[in-house]
Amino acid sequence: MTEQQLAMFQAHTGRTVPRPGGYNEAVAIVGRQSGTTMVAAIVAVFEAIRTERATGADLFALLGAQDARAALRTSFRYAAAPLEASPILRRSVVNRTADTIVLRRVSR
Repeated sequence: MTEQQLAMFQAHTGRTVPRPGGYNEAVAIVGRQSGTTMVAAIVAVFEAIRTERATGADLFALLGAQDARAALRTSFRYAAAPLEASPILRRSVVNRTADTIVLRRVSR
């Protein structure tokens, strides 16, 4: 962390230094229309693309919503957007249905 990032971390957490290895979860207390659905969709896509998989294992990134209509209207649209906007990411899409996006497995 930079000095500025460390100062912000200390101010908002009350801790002096971050835990080595980071944190497994975060809690955000926010109001309506604050962008949490968009952030959750982007994180799900990032994790689906970047997370290491055991050999032969499938990885699922699940997005939840208050109802099916909201899931398709908002969450799924946000998740699909970066995959459609980027030519590199678009090539990783193997199949897309009304409620599912299947990505190509990348060997490391």
